[in-house]
Amino acid sequence: MSRLNPPTSAADSFFSIAETRHRHLVWSLLGPSLMQTDWAPATPDWLPSLTELLETPVPTAARSARLGLVFEHLWHHWLAHTDWRWQANLQIMDAKRTLGEMDLLLQPKQPTVLHLELALKFYAGHDRDWIGPNRRDYLADKLHHTQTRQLALSANEQARQQLKEHGWGNSISDALAVLRGCLFHPAHPNIEAQLPAGISPQHWRGRWCHYSHLRTCLPHARWYLLSKDEWISPVLSQLSIANSELYTLLDLHFRYLSTPVCLARVESGPYGWGEIERWFVMPDHWPSKPVTPTAL
Repeated sequence: MSRLNPPTSAADSFFSIAETRHRHLVWSLLGPSLMQTDWAPATPDWLPSLTELLETPVPTAARSARLGLVFEHLWHHWLAHTDWRWQANLQIMDAKRTLGEMDLLLQPKQPTVLHLELALKFYAGHDRDWIGPNRRDYLADKLHHTQTRQLALSANEQARQQLKEHGWGNSISDALAVLRGCLFHPAHPNIEAQLPAGISPQHWRGRWCHYSHLRTCLPHARWYLLSKDEWISPVLSQLSIANSELYTLLDLHFRYLSTPVCLARVESGPYGWGEIERWFVMPDHWPSKPVTPTAL
């Protein structure tokens, strides 16, 4: 298995992957994990090799604009091109009540059966909190829910019975979380952020600043504004803009809107303008009150 690290140069071989959806697939499987714990290992040994993923056909477009569902779609696409047995989104019922849903069951080899919970998340650090762009999603809550509710589901007695009914036997070898995404550290020196326990030292690391600190925090560079469907992996673009153009666009944006803006600092390379750093620009009232919702 070849774990990928965030590119530090536009000449990184990651950018040689021509199709955006193919880069999303490779990054979703082999990109840096947010976590490094026993229940969310950074480098599980059953992940495919980079060569295998490069030989996997380019994924079709997902039927949803929600990044979490696109992330699941990419995993399902890879699994559909393996000879492993797998099942997605198994609902566990107690009489007529739904106890929960297991994202993935897979069997990479006999007799191993894995229960996986998949998540693609983006959080900005502010004091002791790591908060999603729309202010309603907290990293601490996500980690607690994943470990105590989602991963524990496969040990539930009703789950054991229903797993047996679906031909998985009545026991799971391991229940693991696969957490991908980016943690945005504050760029302004007066704002601090403390990482919670278990965060991988090799996590995808971005930066964020408030709109009012834009001109003091943002380095002079070339930039690309990302649409939401481009967040999943480091972006490769055929165009870029200078700081002066970027300031004009962001001044106009924040005059009328309160949504965060996702940026990539890019450099010119053999494949185009490759991302070497990810940024969020937040409205000045963040995180004291929610911004316009952004479904992930």
